[in-house]
Amino acid sequence: MTAIRARAFGGVAVFFLHLVRHRGLGLNDLPFGVQSLTAWWDVMKKPLRLSDDFMKSLNKQQSHRIISIEDRIEQSWKAIDIMLSLNVINGISGSAPPPPMSQKSKQILQDMDASAKHLAEALGAGKAGAMSQFDIDRNNIWDAVRRNGIATVLSFIDVQLVTNIEKFFAGLVVSYITMFNHGQRTALPADKIFANKTDLKELHKRFYDLRNKWYAHTELEEGRHILKYRVDEEGKITIYKMGEQITPEYHLSESFNLFKCTGQVSLFIDKDLDEKISALMETLTVTQKDILVHHWNHENTLKKFDGHESRI
Repeated sequence: MTAIRARAFGGVAVFFLHLVRHRGLGLNDLPFGVQSLTAWWDVMKKPLRLSDDFMKSLNKQQSHRIISIEDRIEQSWKAIDIMLSLNVINGISGSAPPPPMSQKSKQILQDMDASAKHLAEALGAGKAGAMSQFDIDRNNIWDAVRRNGIATVLSFIDVQLVTNIEKFFAGLVVSYITMFNHGQRTALPADKIFANKTDLKELHKRFYDLRNKWYAHTELEEGRHILKYRVDEEGKITIYKMGEQITPEYHLSESFNLFKCTGQVSLFIDKDLDEKISALMETLTVTQKDILVHHWNHENTLKKFDGHESRI
């Protein structure tokens, strides 16, 4: 989740610098009560990749720890992507309770919302003015969604956007199960994640079976085609090759269950990342830490930015 905060606020930082430079905003106009651009940029600086010298100094155990942390961060993003995508499916298919969310995730969303409000105030958003055609179209679409639902509005564009949601859901199930595959460098441990949570463990197994026996391979009987035939008035038998095909749509019944499983995965990753990072830091030598500090200071040299000192 640290990666999420860094990515989110890194983008905000660049945008604030654009405002200072091109919109004529002063330092006092910046959010968070920041009076010094240098101090503000110290907080917003983009994190650096671990230097080559540092990587060469690692022993085998430390290298494995770094790989494990990188994998967990990738999986944390994948879990968030899955939940956001499931929210889209939920909005199209119907209402369901929101997915479970960790406290860190909630804090990140609150921080981003607060930053957006500060930006809106600085730019004078919400002031009266003529509406553009884009604003009018957007409001009309929102009104149509409120009256008829997302599925109906999407059907106006292309009905396939609605009828093929199951294919979208299939991709999410495959993406979810991939995080547990032993082919991954650091696969998620299902036994630990769902320990003492029998209901979620059963749901997880359900998605494992769906991935292996339906979406990736066809082993389940439901949804398999059943051959039919006809006999005409002369007694001629014809095999009916244009028979209907009934395809089960699991997203209708399983979307919220995948929400719950992915939410539990996200909670585990939050805790596991903290533990893995702490374990790595405890093994670093003084020399290794000095290498990182030297690299940081070298890459973040003080330069002038429109008359104000700022680290870049």
